[in-house]
Amino acid sequence: MTQRCPAASLISTGWSSNYGYKIDGRGFATIVEQEKSRIWGVVWKLTEACEMALDRYEGVSKGIYGKEMITVEAQSTPQSCLVYISAYRQALKTRPNLPNLGYQERIVAAAKEFDFPADYREELSAWLPDPEKFPVENWAVELQKQRATVGYYRSIAR
Repeated sequence: MTQRCPAASLISTGWSSNYGYKIDGRGFATIVEQEKSRIWGVVWKLTEACEMALDRYEGVSKGIYGKEMITVEAQSTPQSCLVYISAYRQALKTRPNLPNLGYQERIVAAAKEFDFPADYREELSAWLPDPEKFPVENWAVELQKQRATVGYYRSIAR
């Protein structure tokens, strides 16, 4: 966040009920409505310039991510927070979607850095690559197949 939005200021960590963490068909994180689930994240105060920079980074104008406001419990108070939700939510039927190499490791590291609850860190860690199922040399091929099922390559060609 400090690279994309240097004017953003950290408020706290927070959580929201009835949402679940998923990896989308492109191999990136998103949230989906999911009863009896809870997501954790970091709450930032954004300037208008920060939001515009994030919109560009997340591909809002290309339809890659959409923006929604959700209620997040932060600093013991419900707050309305902006989230980016992937347009590529569908999952493969034969296995969970694969994250991009190195991507999920950064998310797990951030969850540890911000001291998210242990059970949520475990949930995030469950998305880490299984080297026995998908060795690194097969990962790119499998991710390419996954992306093709959601029309990823057509969308970035726009």
